[in-house]
Amino acid sequence: HFKVYEFNGNCTCTSYITGGSAPINNATTCVAAPTVQSNSLTFSNITTNQLQLDWIRGNGANCIIVAKAGSAVTTAPVFGTTYTANANFGSGSTTAAGEYVIYAGNGTSVITTGLNFNTNYYFSIFESSKSLIMK
Repeated sequence: HFKVYEFNGNCTCTSYITGGSAPINNATTCVAAPTVQSNSLTFSNITTNQLQLDWIRGNGANCIIVAKAGSAVTTAPVFGTTYTANANFGSGSTTAAGEYVIYAGNGTSVITTGLNFNTNYYFSIFESSKSLIMK
């Protein structure tokens, strides 16, 4: 907590305003960025239109998974942006064209649906120190 007082003067003669109340503003410090990324992503229960992803969490408060068909994910989520995740591929928020948020939370598994048969899919996991980045 901080309180700021107006004053006039110099080091030898200073006058502070002590009566009344100073304007009050609030500030919040940032949470430290995660230092350990999620890892060990595995795939199971693969069918013609869905698959299950499992991973080991890093040390962030939450993580967000972005999926893309045909080539690697190229764009990370932007800090402070709210993303809506949807495990049905193509239905969640995007980080770039064709890159969809399929998961946002603090778990270690998701079943992704809405996939096309015989298509390569790429997934990237991003740790987040804040839960406000996702819905």
